[in-house]
Amino acid sequence: RKALEADRDLMYEGSVGVATCGPNIVVDTDEAGREVRWEATEICAIRFDRLNPCARGIMTTQHQITVSREVPNPMPAMGRIRMSADRRVRGVIFGWNAVPRGTGRIAIGDAVTIIEERPEGWPFKMRAAG
Repeated sequence: RKALEADRDLMYEGSVGVATCGPNIVVDTDEAGREVRWEATEICAIRFDRLNPCARGIMTTQHQITVSREVPNPMPAMGRIRMSADRRVRGVIFGWNAVPRGTGRIAIGDAVTIIEERPEGWPFKMRAAG
């Protein structure tokens, strides 16, 4: 959530809610951007291996209930600050694809434990505002 809030502060294209990104799990952190270093997390004794970042698509450019495209578009700003610099995942990225390594049930408010971290985060290209 901190990463979205930090990015939203830089966007200037209008307010965008977390639901716009289509998340299955949202984690509150103290530091924006810290999540790009997480390798694996655990929620309710279920390990989640984070495989790769998720490229953003058309869902971020339309209202999630009405499907109207007359909404603030976060893509130009996200393209300036969250463009992948790694050819394995191209385009604007926000969020991660993760695989649970067990079964169980998680709920809003459950604690998230970081059990492995990468030495460095995912590389981003930084572009000038145009």
